[in-house]
Amino acid sequence: MSTNDSQEKFANSFYCQDKFLSLRDREIKRRAIGVSEANKTPIKSVVKVGLGEHAATEKMKIDRVKFFLKDFVYQEPKDREVARRSLRHIDKYHLIGLQLGILFGAVTMLLPGIRRLPFYLRIPIGAGVFTFCIRWGKNYGLDLANMRFNPLLETIERENGVRNFQTSF
Repeated sequence: MSTNDSQEKFANSFYCQDKFLSLRDREIKRRAIGVSEANKTPIKSVVKVGLGEHAATEKMKIDRVKFFLKDFVYQEPKDREVARRSLRHIDKYHLIGLQLGILFGAVTMLLPGIRRLPFYLRIPIGAGVFTFCIRWGKNYGLDLANMRFNPLLETIERENGVRNFQTSF
């Protein structure tokens, strides 16, 4: 049996049940389905929100706001300033998180119960508090910025026809 005959047989029996397929045809079908499923996955910069529901990541939203700041004509003059101010929150809270991390990490290492430990055991405890504060600052700044410019993004997307006016999806 030549390869063309095999491919023709496969094409004719692709939609048949697996019990009518040969082992080789089942393997070809399995690979074809695997390749098509792999191509259906969304862009990597998307977060899975729910079952079959994907949303843009925070980085993608921030990049979109930076693009709109640079290359977009706003109807309201204050919209550009709102977007600029909301992006400032990210760096501001990164810095606040760093400062709080240094402060609370040092204070934690000087607590009476922890001060009795050897220095090499105090470092991981202080580093844990330091990391917690830095991550808090980062996440809080991103959340605050997204909260501020999300209505602006939704309005722009509705005007461009990307979002539905009633459902906002």
